[in-house]
Amino acid sequence: MKEENRFTHRQLEEVGAKWLSKSGYWWSCKRIAIEPTSPGSEHPDVIGFAYGVTHVIECKTTRDDFLRDFRKKWRKEGEKPMGSYRWWLCEEGLITRDDLEGCGDGLLWRTADGDIQVIKDPSRRAEEERNMIGELCILYSMLSKEAASGKRATFY
Repeated sequence: MKEENRFTHRQLEEVGAKWLSKSGYWWSCKRIAIEPTSPGSEHPDVIGFAYGVTHVIECKTTRDDFLRDFRKKWRKEGEKPMGSYRWWLCEEGLITRDDLEGCGDGLLWRTADGDIQVIKDPSRRAEEERNMIGELCILYSMLSKEAASGKRATFY
């Protein structure tokens, strides 16, 4: 039986990026990328850069896709994950708190009315527990693209 989805993967990515861009929250980010290129085998759906921390959001439209994520190449090869904080974003109820028991990841639900609801806050990963080289490569790529387009790359 095929699962019915209210939102596409791209819609979840866009709403996740918009959520990270809200100012005044502990998760607020100044630089955000959707599906950035990455030198490693992990390719985050959304990554946001804030003051000394990063937030990675993985978007899932089906339960099978969520379960398949744990078999990704980068995980099997023992690579460290990107993100000081890691979040899962899905439709309401697709992933539950119980699914994330003990892993330290956060959970966001996109509700039927389009809002984002924080179900579970993530734990902060220590620097030695994350792929900072991958994160810095993405940030460098983002800043290079801004510079090439004539924009002045500034941080506030």
